[in-house]
Amino acid sequence: MTGILSAARIVPLVVLFALHAVAQRGRTLAVPKEYPTLTEALLEASPGAVVLVDVGTWDVNTELESGITIRGKDMRKTVLRGKPSAPVIIATDADKAHLENLTLEHPLTEKPQAKWPVIGIEGGSVTVSKCIIRNGHGPGVLISGAKHALLDQVDVIGCASAGVRIRGGKAEIKGGSVNLNQGYGIHAHEEAQVGITRTTLKSNGKSGVRSEGAKTAVTITDVTSQLNEFGASCIAAGAITVKDGRFEASTKDGLYVRGPESSFDIAGGVFNGNGGSGMSFTQGAGGKVTRATANGNRNSGLAAAHRDTRVTFHDNVANDNVGRGIFIQQAASAVVTQNTCETNKATGIGVYDKGTVCRAESNRCRENEKHGISYSREARGEARGNVVAKNKMQGFGIFDKAQVTAQKNHCLENILNGIQVWKGGRGILERNVCDRNQQSGISISGAGSEATFKRNKCRHNGFWGVSYEAGADRPEVGRDNELSKNKRGKTRR
Repeated sequence: MTGILSAARIVPLVVLFALHAVAQRGRTLAVPKEYPTLTEALLEASPGAVVLVDVGTWDVNTELESGITIRGKDMRKTVLRGKPSAPVIIATDADKAHLENLTLEHPLTEKPQAKWPVIGIEGGSVTVSKCIIRNGHGPGVLISGAKHALLDQVDVIGCASAGVRIRGGKAEIKGGSVNLNQGYGIHAHEEAQVGITRTTLKSNGKSGVRSEGAKTAVTITDVTSQLNEFGASCIAAGAITVKDGRFEASTKDGLYVRGPESSFDIAGGVFNGNGGSGMSFTQGAGGKVTRATANGNRNSGLAAAHRDTRVTFHDNVANDNVGRGIFIQQAASAVVTQNTCETNKATGIGVYDKGTVCRAESNRCRENEKHGISYSREARGEARGNVVAKNKMQGFGIFDKAQVTAQKNHCLENILNGIQVWKGGRGILERNVCDRNQQSGISISGAGSEATFKRNKCRHNGFWGVSYEAGADRPEVGRDNELSKNKRGKTRR
């Protein structure tokens, strides 16, 4: 009888504890109305609870557990300030945890030896939304091996290291800004998989975004990256994908990718006004650039260099650069198609150096200060269907022992010659149209320079249809070539 009564007493107690747990799960715990400190409120919180923190500056270094939300009343006026000897908030294997509507910071006055982040996320799935993170003595946010971390409309400002550092795992950054940090804006490495969308990255000490290391992949969509060292960079077999965005006014390149085995896929985007090139690919990087704009850079618009670097440039605009519109050199390999390269201070498309191979097709190179397209220093390649017009030197140049097959190009109204083969260059010239150039349609100049002709048209030029001079052997120009209405005649030596 006594045992039955005891059991009867236990059952209501179990029910009571269960009801208490359910109540806690959906409960809002108010600081300081119900709990004087955030730490005390978190000790009472169960998964599903929301800890609502009032306006004020709260001194805290604490842990965020699974299922807990810490929400500020006012993003700018609810400040969580922690000692810089630890993160303000650390979440270790926390799932479905949230930080919302807060400012989180380290104090500016203390300088500890350890470079702790303001927020540390290790494993788990954590969302940080509508927060300001500032003055970190290390990174603003350090994400390590997260199943999924989301920064949504978060501003990360003025940290002593990277704004956001992602070490392995998966992370998304949506909206917000990452500005004025001493290191990278966002640094992904150790096989991290990162998506960045509609985020602003300005005035960081290093790259706005860095992808580093094998199996690290960063996808950038519609971001603005300005006034950083590089707009974005990728090294050491990392991968980077860009889908639109603006990468401008960097002290170096708008985008820099360095191999070996680093890969890139650039679809759209504006890479203007950078201190180096708009985009630069080196040391074995490989990938493609389509529909991008690279104007007004201090070096070239798009550049590729070094053996094993493989690039495809298609349907891009590279105008008004201090260097070349497109520059391929030092044994890189390139396919360059349907690009516009106009009013550059040097050549529209320049292909240089022994071992460099470039197929240039259907490009438009007009009004450049030097040549429309030039191959030089033993470079090789094919050029087909390009329009090179009104350039201030040669329309198309084959120089310094370069070897090029040029077919169906339109070389029009250039200040010097439509095509020049010079200084030991060798050209196979077929079905090109070289009209209304101020000197000759085609010029062969210098000892060792050679060209074969087939069905070319050289008309209305200021000097000759075809000229050969300065030690060049007389080329065989068959009757299938049309040399008409040139001011000084068909051919000249």
